[in-house]
Amino acid sequence: MDARFNRIHDAAREEETYRDWLESSVSLVCGTFGLIKRVGLPEAWVECEKFIPHLRSLDKTWDDAHGVNLESSRTNVRVARYMKLRGGYDEAEALLMRTLSDCERHLEADHPDTLNSMDGLAVVYESQGRYDEAVTLLQHASAGSEKRLGPDHTLNSMRGLASLYEAQGRHDEAEVLCARDISEGSERTECYS
Repeated sequence: MDARFNRIHDAAREEETYRDWLESSVSLVCGTFGLIKRVGLPEAWVECEKFIPHLRSLDKTWDDAHGVNLESSRTNVRVARYMKLRGGYDEAEALLMRTLSDCERHLEADHPDTLNSMDGLAVVYESQGRYDEAVTLLQHASAGSEKRLGPDHTLNSMRGLASLYEAQGRHDEAEVLCARDISEGSERTECYS
């Protein structure tokens, strides 16, 4: 019995060490990627490209057995934004769908990281002209933000919805959202301009 217990104990210690190593690796790479302040600027793209293989590798290594890693999730949203800006819509969509799925599976539906993934995916859909899908995601994100964080934290989702409604010719609905945006303290006079 003691030998069996020792093997189980050693295996658990190895797994704990591996998980610690993996968490440290994710934290280091994500933290360093976070030093790139504006992934949308072309002068940052060379730096972004250096991180993509490392982030992908860690993302694959961090499987479902480890749950969701919030640092990785947040970084994936930024990486997807970079990919979208470079015209990699399919890559950005796949990354955000996987990130959103992980968040929905391991976190609450109105968790800020789940909502952030929804917003990111909605932006990709909007860029692809998939307005109905983008509207659905932004509506969910806005409702989740309002439920979890209160009405003051829905402004970005409302602006996104107003912009999409305007693009679809749904001017009355856009105007209602803009009126709410302005009444809640926005300094912009036209939230979808």
